[in-house]
Amino acid sequence: MKVFTEIFKVDEVKKYVEMRDERLSFEISKVIYDSDKFKELSDYLIKESTKPIQEFYSETLQKGHMELAQFASIVILQQNENEREDFIKKYFPENQDFFLEELKHYNEKP
Repeated sequence: MKVFTEIFKVDEVKKYVEMRDERLSFEISKVIYDSDKFKELSDYLIKESTKPIQEFYSETLQKGHMELAQFASIVILQQNENEREDFIKKYFPENQDFFLEELKHYNEKP
């Protein structure tokens, strides 16, 4: 055991670790205070950490939206042919461009 303590001076190792920790702390502070680097790093971390969640919700929402669009199309087509356009404008104001375009393609089919 004496040989081990002679080879590795525990106090010197502790000092090295403390110096390393202080240097690391300084580097972290430097990154935080350099707002461009901090912003770049935080943007990257947020993007990468939320990417799987965004992909999952995007895929799930897309499927749900397609399902709702199909249902809405069925309801629209059950309306009197002369009233479909007004029905779309009244009940789907946010999506009327989409449904009017779909209706146009539907009416063009032989």
